[in-house]
Amino acid sequence: AQVKKMNIKIVFSIFLILLFNTGDCISKKAIELEEYRVQCTEKEEPSNNELDPVLIKTCTYKNFQSVRTGSADYKGRYSYKYDLYKIDDNVKQKVKNSDLFKSGADKVEKKINQDLRQEYQKNLNNPHLKDCMEWIDFRHYELDEIGMAFTDSNEIEFYINYEIGGACFNVAHSVLQYKLSDFAQYLE
Repeated sequence: AQVKKMNIKIVFSIFLILLFNTGDCISKKAIELEEYRVQCTEKEEPSNNELDPVLIKTCTYKNFQSVRTGSADYKGRYSYKYDLYKIDDNVKQKVKNSDLFKSGADKVEKKINQDLRQEYQKNLNNPHLKDCMEWIDFRHYELDEIGMAFTDSNEIEFYINYEIGGACFNVAHSVLQYKLSDFAQYLE
């Protein structure tokens, strides 16, 4: 009978530990989701010279707003222009990508370039892409020259246009996406 009581106490203690630890994990996750929450809106505007509309996606993270504007070519393939703004006291001012990061922008830039290089090498080794990949003059990209936008998935997207023309459109650009929380220690 004593062993049974002791086992019940141990099981109950373990249950309480699990209950409180699970609750803590859930509350930390909820805080993280709120802290890195992005709100987006999308709209279409008529294009001046194409049948396809201009796509505009505006996303807000804290007091930063990204605007990604997509324009279609004659085949309906979209290319994007990126702008980043900081909003202080209801005043929206265009800023550089590096302004999003209070510190460590160089580490973010290094991570992006490492991942770009890895993607580039992978595509270069693909016989179906090799001819187009050889047109790319791969180099180091500065954070402020990379297109950057927030996404609905609480992510940050980095866009590089290699400017190699329409014949190789499928590899003419790279898009890398990361959770905002991946860069938590650096964000403004």
